[in-house]
Amino acid sequence: MMKESHFNFSSRQIASAFITIIIILVGTSSLSLYQTHRVSKELNRVVTVSDVQIEIVNKFLKLAHERSLTLQSMLLTRDPFELDDHQMRASAAASNYLRLRDVLLKMELSTDERALIREQDKQTINTGIKQSRVIRLAVDGQFDLARGLLYDEAIPSQAKAMGFMQQFIDLKQAKKRATIRETKQIIDRTTDTILVLVLLGVIISIAIAYIVTTRLKHEINFRNQFESELEQRVEERTEALTFIASHDTLTALPNRAVFTEQLANSVKHADRNGQLMALFFMDLDGFKAINDLHGHDIGDKVLIEVCRRFKETLREEDVVARIGGDEFTVIINELEQKGDALSVAQKLITQINTPMRFDAIECRVGISIGISFFPNNVLSPDALLTEADDAMYAAKRSGKNRYSVATSIV
Repeated sequence: MMKESHFNFSSRQIASAFITIIIILVGTSSLSLYQTHRVSKELNRVVTVSDVQIEIVNKFLKLAHERSLTLQSMLLTRDPFELDDHQMRASAAASNYLRLRDVLLKMELSTDERALIREQDKQTINTGIKQSRVIRLAVDGQFDLARGLLYDEAIPSQAKAMGFMQQFIDLKQAKKRATIRETKQIIDRTTDTILVLVLLGVIISIAIAYIVTTRLKHEINFRNQFESELEQRVEERTEALTFIASHDTLTALPNRAVFTEQLANSVKHADRNGQLMALFFMDLDGFKAINDLHGHDIGDKVLIEVCRRFKETLREEDVVARIGGDEFTVIINELEQKGDALSVAQKLITQINTPMRFDAIECRVGISIGISFFPNNVLSPDALLTEADDAMYAAKRSGKNRYSVATSIV
């Protein structure tokens, strides 16, 4: 027991050691993947948002240039249709600006970025008022006044608004560069941490391997001796299990599986050698009443005594088996004549009829025996067993405690 405990303890140590190594490696890998995924995801998010916002503000600049060029074109034509067309283009540019502004304001912006957008929007609205006056003057034909207002007030105001736009772009690009630098620093720190963890994992793994190896050297002698003892125990246990699997636990007689195999072998042997064999199917009479009256303990003792009497009456080479609660079979090989089997059946009935006494309790049972012979008009072992079973029930119907031969072979 001490050696088994010693060995089990060593097995637990080995399992714990390898589990620790696996946990270290899995933990290190998981941390590496998590850090890389988190940093990459954040960088992609920041860069994507920044690029979208810069693209929107660049569209602001483009729309501002288009509106300014449209106003200048209005001052170069006197065709009313062309004036209307330029006016519609200027209005469309203003509408597109308002739509893009709403999109930008709904996005994630820092405090300083939002302040720049508010200043730019305020300046753009002021510029829009001046540009609208230029358009009205041009439509009314007051081109000189419109030209003066455009170049003296509207264009400078627009340049100021575009300056705010450019400041926003510069701010976003600076923040994007800063984010990339910070991300690189985080990745570098994460890489250093992972390298340290990997190194630590390798060191711990080596230490555990050394401890386990040392421990295993001390365990080899215990293991060898334990395995030798274990093999002996396994052999003994295997023999015991084999017996249990093939024999009835109460009576130690062969069970149905062994009987079925033995019957098949006996039929083959008799058929090959032209010999006569008999099969008895036996059922105890009055056994249920004993069980009901005296209990299962007495019933078990009756079964054991019945089996003892079977062995006492039968030859050593005859096969007797228990195939059910109070059902038994007997295979009698190499008979000279059928009458020999009938004599054996009568002896069994006489033996079983003798009263049994267990302390102050006397028990009496009878036995009904069905007999089938081989060879006959059936060839299979199953059919032979069925004939014997039917003959046993015929004996019971005839009054019990007697034998009956299968009708197909009488």
